[in-house]
Amino acid sequence: RHAAIEKKKEEIVIKNLSETNPTLINGRPVQKQWYLNNGDEIQFSLEGPKMRFNVSATGTAKMSTKQKTALIVQ
Repeated sequence: RHAAIEKKKEEIVIKNLSETNPTLINGRPVQKQWYLNNGDEIQFSLEGPKMRFNVSATGTAKMSTKQKTALIVQ
């Protein structure tokens, strides 16, 4: 387990769970946790995969879940 994303009331928090590989938000390492903002870039370790945090309203996405997954799994 590298990181966890949790909802705390109206906020979304990412927690770094790894002691050896950092979780980065917008290129900066997360020490323990970080409150995510729309558009933040999450990276799992220095050379690891990146993903964009997006909190758009339900049903507004132009891309299907399958298309989004294909972008991550490249």
